[in-house]
Amino acid sequence: MDEIRLDGMREDEGEKNQPLPMESPKVQRIEEYKEKEKKIRHLRVAIGLAAAAGILIAGLLISAGVKYRTYHSYEVLESSQQEDTLTYSFIGVGNNVFRFGIDSAQLRNRKDEVLWNDTYVMNHPQAVSCEEAVAVYDKDGTSILIYDANGRIGSVSTKLPIVKATVAAQGVVAAILENGEDTWIKYYSTDGEEIASFRTRMDSPGYPMDISLSSDGLMMGVSYAYAESGQMKTQIAFYNFGSTGQNLVDNLVKAETYSDALCPEIKYVNEDTCIAFFDDGFHVYEGTKNPKEIAKVEEEREIISCTSNSSRIAMIFRGDDEEHPYLLKVYNLYGKEIFSKEFDFSYDTIQMDERQILLLNRREMCIYSLDGVEKFRGVIGESQINNVIGLGRSQYFAVAEGEVMILQMK
Repeated sequence: MDEIRLDGMREDEGEKNQPLPMESPKVQRIEEYKEKEKKIRHLRVAIGLAAAAGILIAGLLISAGVKYRTYHSYEVLESSQQEDTLTYSFIGVGNNVFRFGIDSAQLRNRKDEVLWNDTYVMNHPQAVSCEEAVAVYDKDGTSILIYDANGRIGSVSTKLPIVKATVAAQGVVAAILENGEDTWIKYYSTDGEEIASFRTRMDSPGYPMDISLSSDGLMMGVSYAYAESGQMKTQIAFYNFGSTGQNLVDNLVKAETYSDALCPEIKYVNEDTCIAFFDDGFHVYEGTKNPKEIAKVEEEREIISCTSNSSRIAMIFRGDDEEHPYLLKVYNLYGKEIFSKEFDFSYDTIQMDERQILLLNRREMCIYSLDGVEKFRGVIGESQINNVIGLGRSQYFAVAEGEVMILQMK
């Protein structure tokens, strides 16, 4: 039985009706502080997300602006008059320009300042490059000179006339040498020492049309042409000068034969990827131990020009009508078409670097981005143009008759 109190209430009822104890001011301040901290954290997150979104949008806008920006004029930043531009040739090497001729070679920077100069004597100098290495060889002669960003780093003297040469990034060179019916392929170190040598004949494995070294110098690709049963055939051969090919005959690791097709050009674009340009398209090979064909593109249209950089292949075909006499197609290294564009610019030469495609004739230049955007088309200078080399940052090195110029597109 519940205990009865004098005020008429049970004891447990009195306990229930007593007021709840109040929180102390200290506890209230802690709770308010936690709530404020929570709001501040949420605000910081919101500000961070907004800032990130703003940076992303700005980046996309800048990227789109660069991608689709076109130029309508140019400014001449530097100009050198009375240059003997008919005697000398120019090629781009990184962001510099390499000038070579029958008596000397020199390297210039983007301000047209001479970084170094070297003299020699050659009758028919030709130049090939890989990254910062350049080899100048005397076509039909017997000398090869090797350079890098600091000047001459080596030389080679051959016993037979040179048909064609190629260079790797560290300066080793390979060359096709001709001696009547026999043709030799020789591989040299920068000090002229012969690393490898093998003879080729028209019937086995064929006449070497072109040769290319990988950037590290361990792989060499050769395109051979030969006749069999009245039919012209091509053999693409790969040689490995590392441990893989040491115990193989002539270091040969792979050879592929193609009927009724010729391959006038072969080109390594990195350490293990090689492009073979045929008269009806191109093939791409990858690998060092057993190179495999990773892409094959055949076209029915007449191929007029082809070129490539480290990740793209460009081909120009005959167009369908007089209004658009040319068709430009760009592919990736796996044979996927990136874009196709008809155009009417009458060009003499095509060049391709890591940023753009340059089409040139004697008076005009046309620039396409690697996405197919026409960036510029117009007359360059007041005299005939021999060459234009991209320097980056929308700058170009233009070689005209008696003049070289540094151009800034606007």
